[in-house]
Amino acid sequence: MKHVDLSCVVFPDIQPWERKPVEALLSYLSAKNRVQMLNADESWAVDWGKVQDSKVVWAISRDWKLVSALLRRIDVPRSFLSVFGLPTGSAALMTLFVRRLRPTLSKSAHILTHSPINFRFFREIEEVQNRQVSYVHLPFTGRIDEPREASRPFRVATLTGLNGEGNINYFANVAHYVQQFDPTIQFRVIGEGKLQGHFEKMASEMGVTENFEICPPSVQSNFSDVDVAMYIPLRNHHFVPVLLAGASGVPVLASEVPGIADYIQDGKDGFVIPIHETKPMGELILRLKREENLRRELGKALEKRLTNHFSFEEIGIEYQRLFFGSSSKQKPGSEIAA
Repeated sequence: MKHVDLSCVVFPDIQPWERKPVEALLSYLSAKNRVQMLNADESWAVDWGKVQDSKVVWAISRDWKLVSALLRRIDVPRSFLSVFGLPTGSAALMTLFVRRLRPTLSKSAHILTHSPINFRFFREIEEVQNRQVSYVHLPFTGRIDEPREASRPFRVATLTGLNGEGNINYFANVAHYVQQFDPTIQFRVIGEGKLQGHFEKMASEMGVTENFEICPPSVQSNFSDVDVAMYIPLRNHHFVPVLLAGASGVPVLASEVPGIADYIQDGKDGFVIPIHETKPMGELILRLKREENLRRELGKALEKRLTNHFSFEEIGIEYQRLFFGSSSKQKPGSEIAA
């Protein structure tokens, strides 16, 4: 008999703030199952002896070729690979990536995607069988009650990795536009990555450094001293920044990326703006600074929506079904009601 029902292995390319919904899910699943969470070290080493003793393994990483190859070394009945990123590049290069990935997947392995764009990528290329890929949401962990400074500048923030997919150029363009009308508004990029120096230089060249900063993310909360959050990925692998903003009661201005309508109803619990549209985004920021009541209403409405549709109890049912075959009320990735 296996000693552990589920082993969740988190690799070091996953940011600490991205782990919060995973930890909430594991807490939910541990009520009915024997669950353990293992963190690979910086050299990607894992105690595979502990993993080998599991009925199900759930691995979370961005480096899919490496992790899928590692999973082939162990003998477990079922394994799941959560995709928190994909290689960037041309369509031809990405097709080649999947073709190389396919032979490394065992017949018991199943890919979990957390955004429609990644789900369609795997399905449409048809290199991965339909039974081996699902789109599932990550959960909202609930309200974070935090003290807020009584007097501080109005602040807009985006939470992202400092890589080619973070769309920091667009964020800086919006900052440049807004500060022409209100130079007191501060803009903050919350993130880490190899392109930090590049983005700092870009902000300097655009002349927005006085009220533009890049700071590392916090494990606990990233929006406690923020008034408006921007969700503006070039390619979205998940919606965790929206979930974390909602937990702090902060309204979100989001680019119109696939799947965002599940989380934000335009004008009701946030605003959705066409991708790369600088002026509409900037005008909404200026409006939200003027209208404090609107900011509060949008923040509360977002929190309510996320609580109703993405609680870890609700989403946990889907993972229970995927991992262990239990029944659920809603198919993973199905449409969220308005």
